[in-house]
Amino acid sequence: MSKVTIVDERPWKGPLVLSIIMLVIGFLLAVGGQGALKIVLMISGAIIVLGSLYVLLGSLSFASPLGIGLCVLGFVLGAALILAPNVFSDIMMVVLAVVVILMGLASLLGGATAGASGPVMIISMVIAVVMVAAGILALLNPKGAADVTMLIVGVMMIIAGALGTYRALQQRR
Repeated sequence: MSKVTIVDERPWKGPLVLSIIMLVIGFLLAVGGQGALKIVLMISGAIIVLGSLYVLLGSLSFASPLGIGLCVLGFVLGAALILAPNVFSDIMMVVLAVVVILMGLASLLGGATAGASGPVMIISMVIAVVMVAAGILALLNPKGAADVTMLIVGVMMIIAGALGTYRALQQRR
């Protein structure tokens, strides 16, 4: 029996698609605020439901109880995201606020001062303090700070998507 090896001749394609998706979602979040977050959550729910259905139908003949249970869990989570995006957007705002606070604190405690001096260190410290303040504001007032938080997250996703797109196109050459 011979061994078949599959070689991906376009390894840049997957990262390019993911980077473009990040750009689009980042733009939606930056422009649309919390309303766009709800739309993204609903789309994510639909993708989870369809993915669960695909996995269930593809493996039904040899599915284990655990596999079927995971698919049912996927259906429930996807349906919840579609039907109750407000609940999940509130949870996401709290999670994002905590993450922003932790990132700012980590930057203050080490990252902002490591290897930096002069203006770079001052700018890094100011950004870290702003992140902690924005996170605390978002945590204390998730609904009021939602649009600002989504703008920050959207811009970060746009930057990450643009860098990923650039890297993928560089890899393509």
